[in-house]
Amino acid sequence: MLYMILCSMLYYFLVGGQLLWEYTPVFWVTHWGAELLLSFVVFPCTVLLFLDRLPHGGKLRLARHLLYWALVYMLAEQAAVQLHFIRYHRGWSFAWSVFFVCTMFPVLYLHHRRPLAAYAVSVCLIVFYMVWFRIPFPVFR
Repeated sequence: MLYMILCSMLYYFLVGGQLLWEYTPVFWVTHWGAELLLSFVVFPCTVLLFLDRLPHGGKLRLARHLLYWALVYMLAEQAAVQLHFIRYHRGWSFAWSVFFVCTMFPVLYLHHRRPLAAYAVSVCLIVFYMVWFRIPFPVFR
């Protein structure tokens, strides 16, 4: 759970004010309120359910489990897009979110099994996203 929260908070530290996606205010919940709700409630609950229901007995079952959770997240984001609860910036799109989610759950599983390997993969993904979307690293701002 802490890994997922750390990744979420690290995103905001690294991108500064150059967000790739932004939650639109809904009722009394601002972008930052939605992000805090996701980071400290939704993500930890997701991690608990994802890890608690990890299948035993084969790579095919694990692949189905990873795909199931990726689909849940993609459907939730698609609903948010349709309801205009989320806006994309700097070239980010729903397709990039699909790619992100399809890497997020395998890395989360990897973190459960081999945390140091997951940190290494996470750093590589962070560097990739920051270079691809031309987000200056904090030390260069």
